[in-house]
Amino acid sequence: MDLKKAYGIDVFAILEPRISGPRALRVAQSLGFSHYHIIDAIGFSGGVWLLWNDNSVSLQVVAHSSQSITALIQSSNHKWLLTVVYANPCPGVREALWKYFDGLALASSLPWLVIGDFNDTVNATEKCGGNTNHGGKGFIDWIERNHLVDLGFSGAKYTWCNKRNAEGII
Repeated sequence: MDLKKAYGIDVFAILEPRISGPRALRVAQSLGFSHYHIIDAIGFSGGVWLLWNDNSVSLQVVAHSSQSITALIQSSNHKWLLTVVYANPCPGVREALWKYFDGLALASSLPWLVIGDFNDTVNATEKCGGNTNHGGKGFIDWIERNHLVDLGFSGAKYTWCNKRNAEGII
């Protein structure tokens, strides 16, 4: 709620909230947004929440899966899609997400912003330690097939590091 007030946030996404069911609903309702869509976490894993103020933004959830929420956002003269993602860490489950997104891309010609945690990488420089393989080819292929552009980021380069590399512990 402090972030919402300080920055005038009208659309807010929460990934991997670590709660689900009635407790998640109570927390979402307490955050001060007029509307929300929740994909429940399973235990402490996964989950995607999209919250928004209907009096400030025209947002309609048009699709969702166990790993994402997609919304149509409209202003006076623009329409675009927003997809919020928490991709499953299991490569086989995550591969199904890329196929699902291919279907979304075919269904719309609108501009599309896809944000979140993909639990995958495009190259080895995006990792700190661990397996030096940079991730699944499916993720890279999906980016290329849909002509997506990485907008970059601000903040810490790594949000997680297992402190291991090919030589052992860092």
